Amino acid sequence: VRKDLASVSTIPGRSKLGFETERLLADMKTYLGYDNLEEAIIVGVGGLGRTLMSYSGFSQYGLNIVAGFDSNPALQGTIVASRPVFSPEKMPEMISRLGIRIGIVAVPAPQAQGVVDMMVAAGVRAVWNFAPTLVNIPEGVIIKNENLASSLAALANQLRIAQMP
Repeated sequence: VRKDLASVSTIPGRSKLGFETERLLADMKTYLGYDNLEEAIIVGVGGLGRTLMSYSGFSQYGLNIVAGFDSNPALQGTIVASRPVFSPEKMPEMISRLGIRIGIVAVPAPQAQGVVDMMVAAGVRAVWNFAPTLVNIPEGVIIKNENLASSLAALANQLRIAQMP
């Protein structure tokens, strides 16, 4: 274990004393990427998108949602959790200018592929997809699909099984 800890620490451990705990924890956070803040954008500022934009816990994992985009003119120009909401037409320029590499998709299924295509064309390299559909992505782009309905159905099934005699 000592050698494993030494491989992630910037200061060596001391024989029979070990490592300085605070410094070792800081080094481990850096090694695991928890202190590398990655900025992201979200497209779709309806109920789910608004909730994701408002969640403050992402920063603990190195993620900062900097802006939202929505096709609803009533949402454009508003602020959600101190983050601005823009028209989707502004998305490519912002992705490029800020070097955004992560895009979050929270739109209805029919719009998902177009949104992902626009994100990827502008430079996004990782997509977190909450749309209830699978999207095609080019090689070299990472995608994580979330299916809330499937997760809820699995939970309900587990509950049913747990209650069986």
